[in-house]
Formats: sequence, structure tokens, C-alpha cells
Amino acid sequence: MTGGGRRPASGMRRFASRTIFGPDGTRWLVQEVEDPYSRRSNRSLVFSSDTVMRRVRSYPAHWLELSETELYALSFAR
Repeated sequence: MTGGGRRPASGMRRFASRTIFGPDGTRWLVQEVEDPYSRRSNRSLVFSSDTVMRRVRSYPAHWLELSETELYALSFAR
């Protein structure tokens, strides 16, 4: 699934995306993106809501198969 009109920042390449809902009902767009300018890891998951954005650089390859609860918990990983 893709969500709203949200797109990654300029220069980022988007791969898979999925929309989930947090425990409080907040809608999150989860996108796997590649950042060619990153020194750490060029692929990451970006979690974005209307008011918050989180980036997770270390995540399982099967993230699309995770439940909404598991994926939401992953959004707090460092």
C-alpha cells in the first residue's frame, strides 16, 4: 500500500511502502528508501505521520511481513 502524497526527500529513492496505524490510531507511512548521501547505511525505513518522522537503519529484510504492532515497535529502534 502507498499512503497520501508523501514522498521521500529529494535525492532519495523509494522502494517498498506500507501504511500502518499506531496503537493510538495515528496513521504512519512506512517507506524503504535509499539515501545516496548517507555515510552510515544507504537503505533505511522512514516512518512518517502528520507530525513525526523516524528513521530506522537496521531492520529485517522481511519487514513488509511484520504485523502492524511489530512494525510500529520497530519504529522506535535506534
